[in-house]
Amino acid sequence: MAILIMLNNYFHDLAVAILFVNVVLTWLYIKIFAQNLDRENLKYFIRFSLYLTYFSLFLILLLGVPRAIFYKRYEWMEAAGRGQVTALIVKHVILALLTFSAILLQMKIKRRFYGD
Repeated sequence: MAILIMLNNYFHDLAVAILFVNVVLTWLYIKIFAQNLDRENLKYFIRFSLYLTYFSLFLILLLGVPRAIFYKRYEWMEAAGRGQVTALIVKHVILALLTFSAILLQMKIKRRFYGD
């Protein structure tokens, strides 16, 4: 069970990274290539990025449930014993900031190209 929880936690953090990198790269792509592409191809690319954003958010929420349930058993106790409680708190604050900033940037991109 511990290995499954460890893998779950790894994929949870990876989903945050995929979310953030996807949105930042989409924003950069728009900044660099928006004038050279026709609007329909650009909207198609942004739609794909939006689906990847939704999928990443879904994974973050789905994988966050077992992480929250088993947190004290598999992460907190071990970390507290080695004095890493502060590092775990900082890591989760950073992951939350990355997630929320990616959501805000994706909303800005979507609003610009879809008017929603």
